[in-house]
This record gives sequence, structure tokens and C-alpha cells, in this order.
Amino acid sequence: MFGRRFYVSVCLGIGCVLLLGFGLAALRPDQIGQTAAGWAQALGAIGAIGVAIWIANSQHLQAAKTARAQRFAERESLFRTAITVGHTAHAELEALEGDHDFIVTYEPNAKIATRVRHLEWLRSRIEQFPLQGFGDDNAVASVIRLRSVLARFHDEVVCAKDLHVTELNFSGTLTAVKNATVNLERILALLSEEHARAAVQRPNDPVTSSVHG
Repeated sequence: MFGRRFYVSVCLGIGCVLLLGFGLAALRPDQIGQTAAGWAQALGAIGAIGVAIWIANSQHLQAAKTARAQRFAERESLFRTAITVGHTAHAELEALEGDHDFIVTYEPNAKIATRVRHLEWLRSRIEQFPLQGFGDDNAVASVIRLRSVLARFHDEVVCAKDLHVTELNFSGTLTAVKNATVNLERILALLSEEHARAAVQRPNDPVTSSVHG
């Protein structure tokens, strides 16, 4: 709310008032007793105003700090959810890739169906993410990439007829999911460092960002 210059100006103002008072007292020593009470009252009023300003400023800074921490907590939660989805999808894909003893037939009782349905559920979970909540273009691109890769893989499996599991594009899908997830982890780490620096930063210090969207 108020910067360092404001407080310096207040201190200079009080100093000027004191110097003026001492100067007048030196010129009119016979009125020192009469004006002492007036000066004390004036200084008391100035002090009370200064204390009120300091309290208001402290409350404002604390409220801003709390709001900033809450915004980061919400953003961090969204990132961690997306990262968890990415890791889970990667694990499911690796498990599917390891099953070389069956033919892909996407039916309710097929061996592949449970894992594929789980992958589709993970993709639908990503669909629910508020993209603006990530606050970073690079992160949004990674989430969209994760979503599109899982959707394409799901379509390949559902449309497959008598296709051996090894013929599916597991390598490209696994790499794309891993890269998107790792990128989200990298961005979150940078955001966490930036938030930690901002938490100990003085109000008037410039805020530098290490995250480039």
C-alpha cells in the first residue's frame, strides 16, 4: 500500500515540525511553557496517524500475502492433478504394451478393455481441467498434448480389428505422454521457486519470473 518513500517523507515531516518548534521556542523563550502542551498534542496526533497508517499497511500486506498463497495453492493442486494423470496414463500404457499374448478385440470382456476404459477415463478427467487455471501457455500446451494423445490412442484401439497389441503405436504414445508430464513437472518446479522468492520479497522489490510460457 505505502512504499519506503512514503515513510521517509513522514519522518522528514515530523523532523521539520520538531525543528520548527525548537526554533520558535528559541525565539520566544517566555512562551515555552504555554506552547509545550500544544506541541505535545500535535506530536501525539502525528504519532497516532503514523501508527494507524502502519497498522493499515501491515494488514494490507498480510491480506495480499494470504491471497497470493491461496492462488498458488489452487494452481499447484491443478498442476499436481495433471501430473498424476500423466504418470497414471503412462503406467497403464506400459502395462498394455507388456501384454503380448492376446489380440486386440475391444469388447466388454476383452483383456484390454479395462485398461483402455481407464485410459479413456483419464482423458475425460483432463477434459475437465480449467486451462486458464494453469496460468502458463507452455503448461496449457502440455495438457492439450496429453489429452489429444490419449484420445488418439483410444480411437486406434476401439477401431482395431484383429490387430496384435504390438502393432499399436505404443512407443510414440508413451514418449508423448512422458514428455508432456515431465514438462508439467518442470514448470511446477519453477513456479514453486518463484512463489518461494515472492514470499520473502519486500513489497517494493521487483518481481522476476523464471517461467516462460
